Amino acid sequence: MMKVRECETDVLVIGGSAAGMRAAIEATKKGRKVLVANKGISGRSGNTIMVTGGYAAAFEGQGDHPEFHFADSLRGGEELNDIELLKTLVYQAPRRLNDLVDFGLELAADASGRPLTRKTPGHSLPRTYWGKTHIGLQITSSLFKVASGLGVTCLDHMYMSDLLLSNGRVVGALGISMKDMELVVVRAKATVLATGGAGRVYSNTNNVRGIVGDGYSMAYRAGAEMANMEFVLFHPTCPVNPKLSPLMLPSFMQLVSKGAILRNRDGEDIMRKHTGQSTIGSRDLCSICLTTEIHGGRGVQGGVYLDATGLGPNLIERDFAFPFQSLMRAGVDPRKQMFVVGPSTHAFIGGVVVTPLCETTVPGLFAAGEATTGTHGAHELPGDHLADTQVFGAIAGEQAAEWAAHVENEPFAQDTIQKHLEEIKAIEGKPVHDPATTIQDVKREMWVNVGIIRNPQGMQSAREKIDHYRRTMKDVKGEKGADILKVLELRSILDVAEMIVESALLREESRGSHYREDFPKKDNSRWLGSIVTTLGENGKCVSTFRPLRKG
Repeated sequence: MMKVRECETDVLVIGGSAAGMRAAIEATKKGRKVLVANKGISGRSGNTIMVTGGYAAAFEGQGDHPEFHFADSLRGGEELNDIELLKTLVYQAPRRLNDLVDFGLELAADASGRPLTRKTPGHSLPRTYWGKTHIGLQITSSLFKVASGLGVTCLDHMYMSDLLLSNGRVVGALGISMKDMELVVVRAKATVLATGGAGRVYSNTNNVRGIVGDGYSMAYRAGAEMANMEFVLFHPTCPVNPKLSPLMLPSFMQLVSKGAILRNRDGEDIMRKHTGQSTIGSRDLCSICLTTEIHGGRGVQGGVYLDATGLGPNLIERDFAFPFQSLMRAGVDPRKQMFVVGPSTHAFIGGVVVTPLCETTVPGLFAAGEATTGTHGAHELPGDHLADTQVFGAIAGEQAAEWAAHVENEPFAQDTIQKHLEEIKAIEGKPVHDPATTIQDVKREMWVNVGIIRNPQGMQSAREKIDHYRRTMKDVKGEKGADILKVLELRSILDVAEMIVESALLREESRGSHYREDFPKKDNSRWLGSIVTTLGENGKCVSTFRPLRKG
């Protein structure tokens, strides 16, 4: 019999990476009792720990302005950005970067101590700051240290599986300890979802383990509106060599900006062949060009060549020390040899619908970071991601604390807990279908048929496969703890996959990170808005088009 442990808090934060820890800090500063429940280790998990690229912020009086940042991100988002959310991001990003420095973040600086900036794709000015050392891990570690000092309680290795509702309001969540399979019931006055994206719904991804869309699935099943799930950001320059770390993604892009060339098997300059110039442009466009070459049989080991041999003998060692050393350790001298890179699933632009105060459509539930949608439109510019975690993480924490100050913890019936216990018990047993094998099948289907280049036949195939796996879920079981958790992950993966497929089928145009072979052009006359997805009464995904909200 599974043991049940109950705990109570004012604010429950689900997710212990950048957005979650920032929310926890702000809620605690407002005098609320805060509990962070995290699938990994708080402060050392989630995708932010892999970020080396930087934080975008436009400081006034330095030749830049938040309005310039706004214009760049609106253009990058292909006009689908929620104006209020984007304004909030660009105007608050500088302040939140200063907060991070106060928390302990060390930025790369020149000899005088002035922070260095670089111009990254999509930005018209150099406004992306990077760390003296690994910026992502610096941020999460610093935030965790501050949160711990304020008394925030963290429950690590906790698989949060379901939001708990009472009278239409979120009143906590249910989770399973990944250490001892104990069922944990958390009663909370307010709940913040900061669970990141769902890169591991695809077989080819640079996301860390466990990023399968649990937060999306929880919110969706609790009745929250989701939107823009067709927009999945793919990164074009992920190392194919397993000895090389995905941490080098931004560096490889920077190599191309310095003059390195992406070549196909025949040695052709891919970007010049498709666009007339060798530069990457946007990550979406570059991913499409590379995938076209790979699908056309002109790829190399599932990717393409990155040729940096013409950059000069000293530039790589001086300006790209980390990737240079890593490549050399892997037996590749980039000064003399080309190496293979390829597109991979990077981030989700879609997610939970929120207001500028991080409120979802379900009372008592707030959300921040990659778990949400709207700010970035159809494509996210480099550097905007880290800024998003801090700007909206802080807002979500503040607003959740304010909500918690005016409500009481609502009791929910014991039969609610019993219902979840029975659901978990039902997935215990000898499997007819192995959960790990089923997960891999779904992920491959999504990469092949709902990946970078999409068409109706492929998406219909994916729809049919998802429907098949839903019908056979009763036969997917686990005999031990890890396998039971895999079954729960499969549920999340199927929910997210279905939302992506239904949204992508409905949007009959190409925009941002959504590219359809049968509708290769953008069509503002029909599709200037979002595809909103909700869970229908019959358990099926309902997708509808909603015109863009004007700011």
